[in-house]
Amino acid sequence: MNVDNKVILENSKFLNVLYVEDDDILRDVTAKLFVNFFNSIDTAVDGAQGYEKYQKYYKENGEYYDIVLSDIKMPNMNGIEMSAKIKKLHFEQAIIFITAFNEVEYLHQAIELGVNGFLNKPIEMKQLKKVFYLTTQIVADKKLLKSYYCTIEDLNIQLQEKNDRLVKSTRIIETITHRDSMNKASPVKSDEIDYSSELEEFKSEDFNYIKEIYNEIDASLINVVNSIEGNSIDTESLDVVFSGFKNYISVISIYPFFNDLSKALNHLIVTIEHNELPADEETRKNIFMILESFVFVLGNFHQELSQSETDTINKLDASIINDINTVTNMWLNKEDEDIEAGEMEFF
Repeated sequence: MNVDNKVILENSKFLNVLYVEDDDILRDVTAKLFVNFFNSIDTAVDGAQGYEKYQKYYKENGEYYDIVLSDIKMPNMNGIEMSAKIKKLHFEQAIIFITAFNEVEYLHQAIELGVNGFLNKPIEMKQLKKVFYLTTQIVADKKLLKSYYCTIEDLNIQLQEKNDRLVKSTRIIETITHRDSMNKASPVKSDEIDYSSELEEFKSEDFNYIKEIYNEIDASLINVVNSIEGNSIDTESLDVVFSGFKNYISVISIYPFFNDLSKALNHLIVTIEHNELPADEETRKNIFMILESFVFVLGNFHQELSQSETDTINKLDASIINDINTVTNMWLNKEDEDIEAGEMEFF
């Protein structure tokens, strides 16, 4: 079986290895050979130290070595004993033994442990390539499969969160629709509608979430303000700010008592997405200073929300919406114009 180094490297270049050998000269020489194949090589002088390093690596990295390469006959703890201990910690651990011909009495034990391969001393490149190819292929496939599982799990969590939010939105809409139908005979003014149940639901299910979004916006906005110099700006932090606002809107827009606020924010985001940021440095600084003021008031708004009743939840709306509209006007290079929040749809 002829295997090209490039084929092995496709799988091995990201793998981390523990190499255990009691012969100092052989360990140094062979480690220099192995480093050409793997991402990193840690060495140990015997099984006892190898097992100790194996545990330490997991504590520091949260994962085990991809491959353990080990001599069999060693003082303190031989390779079979070390591997048995390792297998108890991680039964899928890939292990390759480097053996001398006079160590055949250990082979049966090694096979029972489920090792992945053997290299004879002195190591021959043809045999090394064959064993490395087969072992690294198995390890790489397992890592890829684990990555797929993690990705699928993350997607399932995201889908579940979206589904929960959709169910919640539907429930709120049905509640409002039912209440409106009940009030058709005797219309009730919007400021007289009792939103206490929706407010309690918001506090219990979404309040902490929007505070997390707010904290991310606030931190990134500081980076943006500090970065403004001439035409330069921290675009990465700027993207975080506005994606944060989008997430914020997606939450509050399902609650009827945030209708005006979500419309104003919605219009700001649409304005930003369809218009270039003014090039003038002073205008930019003014825009983000006002935006900072808005975010500061938004923080106070959250404090009020945590304690408010339905008759006070909108008392800071005017201040917040005024700042939003001011930023919108400045972004559009308009002065003293009233822009009706919500005249464009957010998408």
